[in-house]
Amino acid sequence: HLSYIVEGSRFTTAGARIDPAPIRLGIAEYDIPPAVAFGGGCYLATWEDSEGVCAKRITPSGVVLDTSPLRIPGDNGYSFTDVAFGDSFFLVTWTNSRLCGYRITPAGTFLDTTPLQLAIDNSQPHRFPHVAFDGTNFLVTRRDGEDHDNPTQRCVRISQNGSILDTTDLT
Repeated sequence: HLSYIVEGSRFTTAGARIDPAPIRLGIAEYDIPPAVAFGGGCYLATWEDSEGVCAKRITPSGVVLDTSPLRIPGDNGYSFTDVAFGDSFFLVTWTNSRLCGYRITPAGTFLDTTPLQLAIDNSQPHRFPHVAFDGTNFLVTRRDGEDHDNPTQRCVRISQNGSILDTTDLT
């Protein structure tokens, strides 16, 4: 089985590369790009390795704050993760049979003891999560259905305390 190196590079606003060599973050299980968000004074990069979903914090000056990846507790995902920063924490999303999430502070503290369930309808497999923050709530989108089916795009709004604000998934 192949493994893939997860690396990052910093660039100036003019597009010039700052680092002479990529910043090495870890090893990924799949050749899927990691997700990254900035907030609270650091970047948070997420990806999946052979043990599950993990993350590392990186300062704007390129210092990797975590020698070992932050391990997101829960089941292994489907290799696609996403992350967004809210007012004071990151929301990391991934899919296994369900769409899940964890809230992590810029200091690397987990705010949840179990994965947040981020979907209402769990009748089909969830794929390809995306998350964004609008200044008040998070919007978490996904694709429901297998690759060969006629998939449906769905989403829910998530409050900053991690609860679903909708009574049904939005399509």
